[in-house]
Amino acid sequence: MAIGLQFHPESVLSPAGPHILSRCVTALLNARATLQSTQSPHLPKGTSVSGHDQASARLREFLTNDNPTVEEATAVFEPLTEGVYSDVETAALLVAIRTRGESAADLAGAARAFIDKAKPFPKDGTGLVDSCGTGGDGAHTINVSTAAALVAAAAGVAMVKHGNRSVSSKSGSADVLEALGIPLDLAPDAAARQLEDANFTFLFAPAYHPAIAHVMPVRKALKVPTVFNVLGPLLNPARPTIQLMGVANKDICGTVIEVMETLGRERAMVVHGDGIDEIAVHGPTSVWELNDGRITTYEITPEQLGLSRHPLSDLSGGDGEHNARILREILAGQGAPAHRDAVAANAGALLYLNGDADTLKQGVAKAGSLIDSGTVLDFVDSHFPQAGE
Repeated sequence: MAIGLQFHPESVLSPAGPHILSRCVTALLNARATLQSTQSPHLPKGTSVSGHDQASARLREFLTNDNPTVEEATAVFEPLTEGVYSDVETAALLVAIRTRGESAADLAGAARAFIDKAKPFPKDGTGLVDSCGTGGDGAHTINVSTAAALVAAAAGVAMVKHGNRSVSSKSGSADVLEALGIPLDLAPDAAARQLEDANFTFLFAPAYHPAIAHVMPVRKALKVPTVFNVLGPLLNPARPTIQLMGVANKDICGTVIEVMETLGRERAMVVHGDGIDEIAVHGPTSVWELNDGRITTYEITPEQLGLSRHPLSDLSGGDGEHNARILREILAGQGAPAHRDAVAANAGALLYLNGDADTLKQGVAKAGSLIDSGTVLDFVDSHFPQAGE
């Protein structure tokens, strides 16, 4: 017997939508539990009835827990990574978290569960650096964080960039790197060797996180933001100890920096640049910085970084091929002023976090000089021969 719900967009996409979903899905989950008490449940292959019952019981407790611990969140997300939950149960979990608001424990627990199920990266994460953003800002800019990662690699930073194809933008990091001729599909051992040779490698999220497939149908059906809109950039299987992460939703930035500390980051920045998920050159950027267990918050402007201010429209991008051409111009020292400054700002933050600059402004100046020299493109072409074709 199948049980289902159907909602109209005018209800679930309204401000009250998450609460409507939460109440209805929780009621549906309880109804399903009652039904299964008299019938044998249809379970995913390899899942025992007792195992599923235990997971369902933990889930029902979690749904009414307004202040879960990281351990409790990890325990409730582990069955999700294994495909144990039904779609109804998965929806109940995601909607409950969405309704009360994602906590640091929710995010850290979910991240731990999925990282533990990820394909392992054969190198210790100490000293490895990632640069990424949540997306979802609607700005459709060029791939600033990807260009910044390549600049940092040319400066000697060990960049392990974890990302995906476009979800909310015209060009994701995987799209532009593929257009540049940088391989996406390396096996873990080959990716580790590439990191040793070039200070840069890319870990394609779908290849390392097959468990994410268990939640995708429900995410698409819900049509509302869930914890996974923030979770992706926290799931780097290399477990880097240094990270720059842009977040489109300013309200959750303080939570994200707490999660980074829980996940073992030693140096990190979470940034929100006047509406976008990067350090901005069109306005002020709010920063949450983690340094050896201490979190500080502050605001920076382009002028404080020694940069000019540019309209956000000057950073408008296109598809992967279009953005790849722009990135090559930037890395050759021939980019438009707004492009150059945006990449310098974010690459400078990576140099600062890596300990190659004493201040953020100093890191930006170093990155800008490297970009202006034109040698970053030579570095990329020499380590990735297909990039120059």
